[in-house]
Amino acid sequence: MPVDDRSRLELHRRLGEVLGAHEAETLMDHFSEISVRFDRVDSRLDRVHSRLDRVDSRLERLENRMELLDGRMALLEEHFTVFAKGFDTRIESLFVRQTWRMMAMMIALVAVLLAGVGVLG
Repeated sequence: MPVDDRSRLELHRRLGEVLGAHEAETLMDHFSEISVRFDRVDSRLDRVHSRLDRVDSRLERLENRMELLDGRMALLEEHFTVFAKGFDTRIESLFVRQTWRMMAMMIALVAVLLAGVGVLG
């Protein structure tokens, strides 16, 4: 609840009645100093709050960017998985073809050796 000039004057008058004029003046001056200090603290807290809001905003933007990066990484992982499966299939196919060619060459070599042995023998 904000304190207005009327309530301050009433407090000062009542303090003067209870404590005496000098003591009331001293106490009211002290309240004034405290009020100024509170105003300074409030001002500083407002600046800190403003800075925290900016930091919070930056963190939200960073979080959004990280979510986008997560999505991109998931998509890259998916593409890599598809590529890897295709690559594995292609390599397996090439190994099978190479194995059959090697077997055909070995059979041909054995046939040539047997023919050569039959001719010489």
